Amino acid sequence: MNIRKFIARNSSEAIKMVKKEMGDDAVILRTRNVPYSGKDAERPGQGIEVTAAIDYDATGSKQSGSDVNEEIKELSRELKEIKEAILFSDATDVLTPEFYFDRDIREKYNYLKTLGINRNLIGKIMSENRRETSYSSQDRSHLLQESLLKVMTKIKIDSERDTGKGQKIYTFIGPTGVGKTTTLAKLAAQSAINSGMKTAMITLDTFRIAAAAQLEAYARIMGLPVEVAVSSKELNAAIRKYSDYDRIFIDTAGRSPNSDHGNKDIMNLFRDNANVHGYLVLSATTHYKNMVHASERFENLPFHSYIFSKLDETDDLSPMINFLILKEKPVSYFTTGQQVPEDIELASRKKMASILLSGIKEKSHKVSSEGIYNGSSCRP
Repeated sequence: MNIRKFIARNSSEAIKMVKKEMGDDAVILRTRNVPYSGKDAERPGQGIEVTAAIDYDATGSKQSGSDVNEEIKELSRELKEIKEAILFSDATDVLTPEFYFDRDIREKYNYLKTLGINRNLIGKIMSENRRETSYSSQDRSHLLQESLLKVMTKIKIDSERDTGKGQKIYTFIGPTGVGKTTTLAKLAAQSAINSGMKTAMITLDTFRIAAAAQLEAYARIMGLPVEVAVSSKELNAAIRKYSDYDRIFIDTAGRSPNSDHGNKDIMNLFRDNANVHGYLVLSATTHYKNMVHASERFENLPFHSYIFSKLDETDDLSPMINFLILKEKPVSYFTTGQQVPEDIELASRKKMASILLSGIKEKSHKVSSEGIYNGSSCRP
């Protein structure tokens, strides 16, 4: 057996060298990063070393048996270490060999995977930032968290905050049980109490016996007017009634939009009023697949952004984060409890990162003991 090592600026060029020198029958035994002084290095001072082997008879080269045996033993030990790393992580599914054999990249991958981030997304982000992967052990904790921030920047945050100018109508749609009515009450209370705006509420939810009563109870506490509308005609009449109000908040029934009941009212509302902003309210406790399904069910209704409720009821935000990364529309608010109006806040990457990291402290104990994660907060 003939075993040789090749050093090049990247894995592609190294493999070309193997084929040129050893032929197509050569087998790649190992790929690793090594110091490289060539001016054409993709990463300053670093290149790729490829160890390849071919059957002795195929090359006709002469190499002493003792040398071959010693080198095979060394490679066997190294291959065992590689195998253990592969068993520990499925990074090879999404990272190219050049990236996988980079310890820094593999460490970042495992860190993000521990947080529950979609592994294909991680591979994409690692590839996009491959020139920024080398760091010292002193910076490891900080830069691992920086890799999380790179994930977070994929999430769109609603930048259109309520400026207080002109009338605005907000409508809330979403599945049953996600907390639409309570979320509406929180924002209506902030509008009226904190911002001093003339605020009214309307409910289209006549399917639940307690829905209108719940909103009426909030209205009495906050001293705000509320209307119950059962048709487009009544909805338009209510909007005209409050034409001199700054803010109108409209609650809808939490049912599947696959049904035609109520959908036309919402569609007409958006068609007839250019100042309507629609929120799709989803629960952060929902399984990822159910989250996607719920969103798809409401795609036929116009809405501008997401509100995620019940962040206080879960320490695993990975379903929500994976969902938001894949969606074009931004997220506007998070709700964090039942108190009205306190438990709602503007959506932020810092909040998501904080909950995500706190949720894996126990699972990351082993990683923490190695100095990879120290629990410090991430910047927004």
